[in-house]
Amino acid sequence: MATVRCAGRSIAIRTTYDNLVDVLSLDGDLHLGLIRYVDYATETARPADDLSRVMHKRRAFRHEEEVRFVKMLDQASITTDNAVPAGLEVPVEIEQLVREIYIDPYAPEWFEKVVKAVVTKFAAGLIDRVTWSSMKADPLY
Repeated sequence: MATVRCAGRSIAIRTTYDNLVDVLSLDGDLHLGLIRYVDYATETARPADDLSRVMHKRRAFRHEEEVRFVKMLDQASITTDNAVPAGLEVPVEIEQLVREIYIDPYAPEWFEKVVKAVVTKFAAGLIDRVTWSSMKADPLY
């Protein structure tokens, strides 16, 4: 689940690993994988290639259970002044990718209207997937 913060409030976007694989299969140069969390002080085997190097993080971040997208650039993709591109466009079918959009249970009521207005403007097909987090509900006991 990805979390997007806005002035102290947030939304969480739910998808599945399978959805990520399906949506990203449109770009054959894009790699998707789980991050491997390592203790760099004791790890003896070092990643041998560039892709493996970016798929590792320190063990302290293990709670994140991160999935990472990586697009490997060939030399032709890099400009003559060796500037790294500011961003890369990756085609994504957003309605296929997003399962739910959860609103922060502690957000004020007006925040729901803002989220729904943004979703309506940029991805109207997702409006029925916007909901308050179940954490907003009263406990059952």
